[in-house]
Amino acid sequence: MIMENALSELVTRTIDHAEIDLDGVGISLCGGWSIAAFNRCKLVDREGASQVVTVPALLGATIKAVETTERELAITLDNGSCLIVSLKDDDFLGPEAVLVRGPGSELIVLN
Repeated sequence: MIMENALSELVTRTIDHAEIDLDGVGISLCGGWSIAAFNRCKLVDREGASQVVTVPALLGATIKAVETTERELAITLDNGSCLIVSLKDDDFLGPEAVLVRGPGSELIVLN
């Protein structure tokens, strides 16, 4: 499965559970999908202002779009926020930048 096609599977899925700790951000989505972000993350509002990434800001939100560039993974939510995970070498914390798991054997690794 091509990465962009696999990431498009995240669109329209609702965040059922979220955890934030020193190791990163963990998100469980409806339909058996999950996202684990280990690199630096930030949440921005509609105007582009940075916010603190919090569970209440994520929980219950639906993913509207997922975009990747060489520098970041951007997950746009229906509440007007966008979770941005850096893919830059300087922001690498490991073990991977982002892991996306599907309900079957789907696994996407972003470094």
